[in-house]
Amino acid sequence: MKRKYMVNFSSFLISFFLMLSILMLTKYAPFGNKSLAGMDANIQYLDFFAYYKDLLARKTGIFSMSYLLGGDNTTTLAYYLASPLNLIILFFKKNQLNTFYSFLYIIKVSLASFTITFFLQQRFPKIKSFYVVILAISYAFIQYDLAQASNIIWLDGVYLLPILLLGIYKIIDDPKSLLGKFLIIGGVGCSLIFNWYTGIINCLFSVFYFLFELGLYYEREKGFVLKDISKRILVYAYSSVIGCMLSAFLFLPNVYMLIHGSRNSTDWSLFNTRFINNPLEFIGHLSIGATSTINNVSLYCGPLTIVGLFSYFFLRNRKKDQKFIIFLGIIFIALLYYWQPLYFLFSMFKSVESYWSRYGYLGSFFIIFVTALFLNEYRESNSKDSIIYGTVLFSTVFLIFNWNNLSKIVILSLCLTIITAISVIAYEACHNKLSIILLTLCVCLGLGLNASKLFAKYSVGTNVASFKKYESSQDKQINFIKKKDKSNYRISQTSTRNMLKNNLTANYNESLAFNYWSIASYTSNESVDQLDLLNNLGYRNELGRAVVVNTSILGSDSLLGVKYLLSKYPISGYKRMDVGKVNGKYIFINKYALPIAYISKKRIIPKFNANTFEYQNSIYSEIYGKRIEIYKPVSYTVQRRGKYILDTHMIKDTNFPVYGNLIWNMSTPDGSLYINNKFKSGYATWLSPSVFDIPVNKNTTDVSFKAKQIPNLQPQFYYLNTNMLEKVNNSVKKDSVKPLFKGNRIFIHIGKTNKNSYLNITVPYSEGWSVYRNDKKIKVQKFMNCFMTIRLKPGVNNIEFKYNTPMKKEGIIISVLGILLSSMIIFFHIDKV
Repeated sequence: MKRKYMVNFSSFLISFFLMLSILMLTKYAPFGNKSLAGMDANIQYLDFFAYYKDLLARKTGIFSMSYLLGGDNTTTLAYYLASPLNLIILFFKKNQLNTFYSFLYIIKVSLASFTITFFLQQRFPKIKSFYVVILAISYAFIQYDLAQASNIIWLDGVYLLPILLLGIYKIIDDPKSLLGKFLIIGGVGCSLIFNWYTGIINCLFSVFYFLFELGLYYEREKGFVLKDISKRILVYAYSSVIGCMLSAFLFLPNVYMLIHGSRNSTDWSLFNTRFINNPLEFIGHLSIGATSTINNVSLYCGPLTIVGLFSYFFLRNRKKDQKFIIFLGIIFIALLYYWQPLYFLFSMFKSVESYWSRYGYLGSFFIIFVTALFLNEYRESNSKDSIIYGTVLFSTVFLIFNWNNLSKIVILSLCLTIITAISVIAYEACHNKLSIILLTLCVCLGLGLNASKLFAKYSVGTNVASFKKYESSQDKQINFIKKKDKSNYRISQTSTRNMLKNNLTANYNESLAFNYWSIASYTSNESVDQLDLLNNLGYRNELGRAVVVNTSILGSDSLLGVKYLLSKYPISGYKRMDVGKVNGKYIFINKYALPIAYISKKRIIPKFNANTFEYQNSIYSEIYGKRIEIYKPVSYTVQRRGKYILDTHMIKDTNFPVYGNLIWNMSTPDGSLYINNKFKSGYATWLSPSVFDIPVNKNTTDVSFKAKQIPNLQPQFYYLNTNMLEKVNNSVKKDSVKPLFKGNRIFIHIGKTNKNSYLNITVPYSEGWSVYRNDKKIKVQKFMNCFMTIRLKPGVNNIEFKYNTPMKKEGIIISVLGILLSSMIIFFHIDKV
């Protein structure tokens, strides 16, 4: 028993220090200026982890006004932050997040090595410890683990999968197995809690694996009766259900919010019975440096697994039934990635536009399983030539698929596989220490080279030194504003930590990272009402995920209570504060910003208009109490210059702020916007704005749109009358109230009100809000189809807004029931013993 535990810890430690050594040699944090936190990790996760650190320090809460316009962060917690391993962030500062990220990644892949060691030892008792460690390291370094280094949230599913599947093996072998039941309960529960996305993937795969192990048991035991099958199905089913129940405290509220979120629809148009590609293509991708694409999957997990996978079918003295079941399993694994119905199912009925083969670890696990089965039975099978036949078969098929793309790395991959095969033969024949060393070197070289190549490809984007400098400086700038102004307001900015060459950005979660109220966000699930409002106010969104706020629309900002703007350049209507710039950004103040809460004489019901400027006119008219126009059209002429350029010549007779909107009817013309022949930003492309500010010129201004294909643009140009905006602002401020925000509660005291007055607060409406007026619960209504408004009583009104996450109580009750059922299983098991 002690030896088995030693093997487990050996696998963990070897994987840990091997990965640490690779990071040291390739100069990733903490050993260099490069970071594993590339792509979405750079864009989103680092800011989420900064928020998580504040959450642990109780500087913020699950409900936060720093999330878009304000809302519940349960989906962010459940998808990105729920893994308990994230708690190691307590040992790091915010400007050390790249180092934290590296250690978190190493721990997760090393845990994968640890759990699969436990699985292999229990599932294949005859396999040698040396092979177990090699296969465990291979699982820690599978292509999926390396490719998702920049998408670390999905790695919890990798190390939890062996626990769940071992439980299935145990209850099929013995339905009374207490260990098996609890491995399933724990595997399902933890998978859904740590990351619901890979949790569902693990649960879906467990159904296949249950049938697979059932088939192998049938072959071992020479058949069994229907009663035996029913008993095992029942144990598997209720253990899985209890595991789901344990996760309900987080999973149930998360599901509720996903259903009511911006990406709640199913892409049924993607469902068909076609093949994405030839399923045998996966063999050609069993190579160092191979990547998964929209048409192919890479399941590379080292040369030993390739030898084992192909050599298994040449074992002698093995029953044909077992080989047939294994063969069916391999077919299923191939179809997972190449047959649209299964691809659609394991992609959660959604279109997958990046991070191909999000469940690639399933295939790699199965390859390691077959390899372990081969090594477990190799000596007894008396099939010394099976490795030769298997290696020849692989080499032939591998070369066929790579013949037109032969490269040094492909040839090296093949050579390492052949040398590994020779080493296994030599080791099994005479236990030569040299063969062990050669085998170990081949596996480590293959996995190490693969790691360095994939890290270089996927983990690009974060410069550690510049990140530290930006974080420290931005924190000081935000704290300066907070100390100077302790009222309630929102802050916006025109540039972020990561700006693309076309002046666009995807980093829209800095408000979460630095704990301030904003109007931007980029998460996997947003509020539909908030997205619609912001879009109507000129801030468009990308596929229901990111709100594009890289410019400033003064009228919109004022409505939303944006009082401060961080910008590298002046914005008309904003006044620059007399303080230095930080991260190249000055602080600008908006004197027209409306208060967060104010009283109106009637309910504000603006008339919708697809034209954002006219829509704002309608809103401001409702707020002011009579028809006004804060936006007025600017005259312009349009002409085409050549094939690829559209010029708009505006005649401006005002010094007021001016805005443009070139409404396009094509998805991505992918163009560029120029103002007075000066490049402003990418436009009509990914992450580009719709409404843009136009720097004021004395007489005329030229706005040019350049693209490979000019769509049918519908230009809109308006100027904002700040004198009229100021009148509205002064009128509203007379009736403003000061809300007190305390966590998930808001308190407002109103000393005296007239008949038929309404309290308007620019905090988004949600089903989780309960509102009490003078201790009596009252109905909440919406204004601007997003925020909350309530009717006041004449006289004194003490208002309390209280937020509770929907389905949280129900989820907790179900989780408690799950714990009780788990306890009952233990009690009855002990009682029977």
